[in-house]
Amino acid sequence: MDQVVKAVRPMPDSLHLRLVPHILGPMLGELLPIDNGPSEELSGTAGVRVRWREPGAVEIVLLDSVCRARVLVTSVPAHVWRAAQTYIRHERPDALRLSARHPETLSPGEVERCRLGPRLYLPTHLASGLLRRIKVFGDVWSISISGRGIDSLMVEWRDSPSPRDVLATLCHPATQIATDRYTAAVWDGSGHAEIRDLDAPVHQLGPRTIRSSELVLRKLDLRTARGMSRGAGGMLAVWHAWEADHGGQVRCSPGTTSSHLDEWIALRCRYTGEDPETARRCLTSLPQDADVEQLRAGVVPDAHSVDQRILETSILLAIRDCYPPRSAGLPWHHQVIRAVSPRKSGLVVQLEDRVVPWFLQALLSPVDSSDASYGVPGLRVVVNREQLQIRLLDQLGAPTDALVTVKGVSGAKWDGIWEEIRNAEHGPLIDPRLDRSPQLSAGERLGMVLQRRRCGPVAMGSALLRRWGLLSGAFALDAWSGLGNNELHVEIDNGPSILSIVEELRHPVAGIVRDTVAVNQIDATFARLSDHNPTPDRYVGYPIEHGKRPALVLRALNTAVSRRYRDPGFGQDVVPS
Repeated sequence: MDQVVKAVRPMPDSLHLRLVPHILGPMLGELLPIDNGPSEELSGTAGVRVRWREPGAVEIVLLDSVCRARVLVTSVPAHVWRAAQTYIRHERPDALRLSARHPETLSPGEVERCRLGPRLYLPTHLASGLLRRIKVFGDVWSISISGRGIDSLMVEWRDSPSPRDVLATLCHPATQIATDRYTAAVWDGSGHAEIRDLDAPVHQLGPRTIRSSELVLRKLDLRTARGMSRGAGGMLAVWHAWEADHGGQVRCSPGTTSSHLDEWIALRCRYTGEDPETARRCLTSLPQDADVEQLRAGVVPDAHSVDQRILETSILLAIRDCYPPRSAGLPWHHQVIRAVSPRKSGLVVQLEDRVVPWFLQALLSPVDSSDASYGVPGLRVVVNREQLQIRLLDQLGAPTDALVTVKGVSGAKWDGIWEEIRNAEHGPLIDPRLDRSPQLSAGERLGMVLQRRRCGPVAMGSALLRRWGLLSGAFALDAWSGLGNNELHVEIDNGPSILSIVEELRHPVAGIVRDTVAVNQIDATFARLSDHNPTPDRYVGYPIEHGKRPALVLRALNTAVSRRYRDPGFGQDVVPS
């Protein structure tokens, strides 16, 4: 970044920048507005005008603003300004044409654009504050700053500094970016941090009033091939090279990331929560020249069958029914899954130790047909010496290829858990050992279809469970089926922001947002990932109504809703003081 922005000087009514000379042309080419006609959206920023001032400064102003907004780029001699104009004339000639026709007033297209809403759909006070503190990122090689809604701003960078160091600077009393009240959090393992400004400018978005804004900081781990850098000076050679190379966009040499096994191991660990040695064993067969599809199948492989997706989605939904006993006095909703290890032929799950009995009980179905509203019909276990295998029977009672292995549950431990479950105060549950209950019970046959329908978008549920490491830092999680079983809802209590999770799910190798998945994110607390290809092996819910695509919904816990506890004396929900 020091090779782009040499110096920043914030002033009360303006901002002074000193840039590397060959950056000025590309920056102005992106900034200046272009009117593409009534049928196309206006490009650039409406109302921006640029002038060169003696003895060597470029003044960037914003027309039709309440106060005269101004940024001054200093140390720009006449030949640098001419070179910048040459660049724009070759790459974005319409930008100069609009400014020449309307030097002091807005064009009709700009007037219409300003009438429709804000010029920039992002928290501009945070973006402005970040530019005034941009030297925090002076040592980074590349940085990306983008809006993710009217209340969210995402900053991504490579190399140093760490998110914790950036957060410390932006929260320091002398340099804090928030106006007054704010909250801050950092997740060292995931490379994420965030600042929430609680006194941000109020925005009205339809019926909703947005009163806070969020700055998400994300340090990228993967390396990419770097292009050739060009220093200042030799302006004619630089501009001729840019014009010949499509506007100075430096072409990078082909990446060699497939050979960086350690980086793929680190990526898998971030998404799954597993230890590096386990991840290494799973990735040793990855080809040295692996393409993107091979990397996707190796780093976080998808479930191999629809039955596997049903079983994994059922485990996800069982989190809601994993209640602690009344005597425990623990939160009703809590963290259940510690880590996962996706395999091509199954899934390995590591549970939080204290919830193992409650979670396994939540998976079991009733023997009788009088109550078939809970459990996973057809679920069976095979007890091994050091781990528990979870299997699934189909509607005819035949074994399927679905397999989930629970680590750390030995045969002796399972015998003790089953003894506790049998003695608990509830109706008789099926003995899930496959060798003892090879056939479906009456309760299972009755509830089989209903339970499978509840799983709905099983491709989305399975994909999220296989990336559970993204959610493992949360205090508590809840999951349920909604909207006629067309949606899976996951609610996160005091964990990574929805914005950061969605960004992780967009990863080209480890993410799930690909050709068939669309993201609709209204604000920083809610996101819907819709499946546009609900084939029978991806969706098992009820027939889809028009316009209601199957989806995974991620939401942050409403802070107005308190965590619920089980009262040990009366068995009722109470709110902690």
